[in-house]
Amino acid sequence: MAPNAVGKEEFAHALESGVSGVGPVTLFDASDLPVRIAGEVKNLESIEENDGDTRPRPRCFRLAFTAGRMALEDAGLDLTGLDPVHAGVVVGSATLKYALQHEEHEALEHPSEPGYSLDPRDIFLPARMAERYGFLGPVMNIDMACSSGNQAVLCARDLIRNGRADVILSGGVDAPINLMIFSSFCQIRAMSKRNQDPPGASRPFDAARDGLILAEGAGFLVLESVEHARRRGARIYAEIVGAGVTSDAFHMLIPEKSGDHMLSAMERALSEARMAPDDLDYINAHGTSTRLNDMIESQAIARLLHRDPRALPVSSIKSMIGHTLGAAGAIELIACVLAMERSVIPPTRNLENRDPECADLDYAPNEARSRRVSVCMNNSFAFGGSNSSLVLKSA
Repeated sequence: MAPNAVGKEEFAHALESGVSGVGPVTLFDASDLPVRIAGEVKNLESIEENDGDTRPRPRCFRLAFTAGRMALEDAGLDLTGLDPVHAGVVVGSATLKYALQHEEHEALEHPSEPGYSLDPRDIFLPARMAERYGFLGPVMNIDMACSSGNQAVLCARDLIRNGRADVILSGGVDAPINLMIFSSFCQIRAMSKRNQDPPGASRPFDAARDGLILAEGAGFLVLESVEHARRRGARIYAEIVGAGVTSDAFHMLIPEKSGDHMLSAMERALSEARMAPDDLDYINAHGTSTRLNDMIESQAIARLLHRDPRALPVSSIKSMIGHTLGAAGAIELIACVLAMERSVIPPTRNLENRDPECADLDYAPNEARSRRVSVCMNNSFAFGGSNSSLVLKSA
């Protein structure tokens, strides 16, 4: 579930067509803020499952429940035949607790209006999802800023590898389009102020970029052991063959300038996969459209591909959907899977003039590209210097 499309097929088509999901903020009154554009999921009410529960739910939960249901349906997983003891949920989210606080504050400020009232059960999203599906295995929440979704999927993979589960519903979700969180990002001057040009505001690696676009969304995947997937005749999209996780240990908002630890995360992921950079067909960059992140990440990728930095496409789908924070890694992992399935590289939208401080890479500017993708890398480099890279191999 992304600002430019909902559902796997619609999302794939939107990415390949370069469709932007960025527009004016509608979820709250942003008229007094310097930034008034964001990536919002459209028409959420029309796609939610009616389970008979009329109690108002936090938007973050609504996004997660809907995306989780879509993932399970796409996987064709028969919940009635599943061993619940070996099924779990791992969720990545960066702003869930703040979004809940804001919704509760709004309810107290406007007691006469129908709205959300904090339920202690809503503090534990993975547990609520496990309760929904009757999963009795591992339940975890990962909060590592913008790499939360990537690290949640990595955690789920390792739990399965270690024999602690056969099936895990994992991904990321964030719903930060509210006054409290949005104004915080305004305060740190991280966001683009192109209010008159929402579709053109997110410009990763472009010389005219002026900040990220805050967005909401949710992406979930069903992870299984190979044995379990084959036993039930599942369609296997890809295998997570490598992972690398490092820390800058430098600053809460600014990436360490050498990019050494970003590079190390990518190298570790390839090392675990027993692959070389030449084996990659595509890199989905973190590519936030911020001045420092794009420069440092691109230079780290160029060092990884030192023999020929333009040898493979590197693109950022944040140019179309904005930055979904804790959901970003999972949504972008889904974009990688779709690139494998459909042999189409998503473009970097709005890239008109490469910033000379960004490395000279093949950023697949503005148009999708037909290319077979058998191995790809997904990068998530977060606030606090939390770096993660995953390597996928087609099934």
